[in-house]
Amino acid sequence: MDRLVDFENCKNNIGNIPLKEYSYYLGEIRKFNREEIISHTTNIYNFDIREYVEKLNYYWTDNKNYYSDFINKFPISIKDNGTREYFDKYSRPNYINFVNTYLGGGFDRDCLQPFLKSSDVHHIYPLVYGGDSQLKNLIHLSTFNHNLLHENPCEKNKIACHMGLDYLGSMYTNEGVYKILKENDIFNDCKPEMMMDYLKVIIKHKMYDFYEKIKIYFDKEVLVCH
Repeated sequence: MDRLVDFENCKNNIGNIPLKEYSYYLGEIRKFNREEIISHTTNIYNFDIREYVEKLNYYWTDNKNYYSDFINKFPISIKDNGTREYFDKYSRPNYINFVNTYLGGGFDRDCLQPFLKSSDVHHIYPLVYGGDSQLKNLIHLSTFNHNLLHENPCEKNKIACHMGLDYLGSMYTNEGVYKILKENDIFNDCKPEMMMDYLKVIIKHKMYDFYEKIKIYFDKEVLVCH
């Protein structure tokens, strides 16, 4: 399946996400190294991003694989059986340890937006639809962002779940937030203490627009959407 060949994959966008924000989100927020960014983009968007990634000069694009490094240091001897019980007993505390060890911001802050308080660990591809509780399928989010991702109309599809998170995460990068504030003239019309509330409203609308696009795409590909 051609996945997202016709979904605005080009030198400036990946699946309708500006390339700069997309790569920054994966590298800075998710702590992916170059090879992980390339692999993720190939698996989700069927697009080769290597040429762009190899030109990046940000400090986070080193070759260290934080996920593999953590798994080697703190292995879980019990195999993931895909249950909520396994997640609660093993994966959740293991993930919190990973966050506090490598992600810097701490578990109490939303991974995407540290001004929001984290409520819990979110499965990117939900357990109920076949997702696992491995590190790369987990992320800590505020109630607002958690609920927003669960509104994905194609949540039964693994690729669609990652697309939703990638789009949301890209909007929370410094570049993404700046663009939103500038496009909506929030710099001049909004008091600082109200800025996050305005930002959440705009992000919510942008996510709904994005969901409409991926629903049309996945409906066309005859994938499961509701």
